[in-house]
Amino acid sequence: MLTARDEDGNAMEEDELHDELITLLIAGHETTANSVAWAMYWIAQDADVRDRLVAELRDPAVQTDPADLARRPYLTAVCNEALRLYPSAMMSVPRRTTEATEILGYPVPANANVYACIYIAHRNPKVYPDPLRFNPDRFLDRQYSPYEFIPFGGGVRRCLGEALAVFELRLVVATILREFAVEYADDQPERPVRRGVNLTPERGVHLKRTA
Repeated sequence: MLTARDEDGNAMEEDELHDELITLLIAGHETTANSVAWAMYWIAQDADVRDRLVAELRDPAVQTDPADLARRPYLTAVCNEALRLYPSAMMSVPRRTTEATEILGYPVPANANVYACIYIAHRNPKVYPDPLRFNPDRFLDRQYSPYEFIPFGGGVRRCLGEALAVFELRLVVATILREFAVEYADDQPERPVRRGVNLTPERGVHLKRTA
């Protein structure tokens, strides 16, 4: 970044460099790392899910090209289900009302910040039956709308890094499971805690290699 130049040969200003680094560290690093940890947490605890996913990833017909690997349907479903239960951020970017309005019978004054709670939306039993259960098949059986599955927010203000984050998540999980057999190495369930805007494992996800 220090050596980057635009089309006119100009370097970044210090505040621009600062903003790029903050975005990378806060929005592009810890969020994806947390998502990988949660995905591996669920996979390592459920032998059926793990065995089915490993079979898909180690199928000789599966290409080793990263883009092809990241498109595997069950891998996609597993990662989506992990993002549903524990999205990287609990809340969306706020929208500000320009005039007084009403949402589902609740009055909202003008100039109010309105947030969508991603965590609650993903646990709506009307949309996701048995919402606390880790069930990747729900993403194979149904296509959810952008108003139902919003791990990166929604609309034009959703996360700019969504495509990269999803690609990273799937590729890291796939690489681990293609190379190693793992199990959950703890006798206690992990619970989420807030760290800034992120939902992170409280103690860290501990895995052990079995092969």
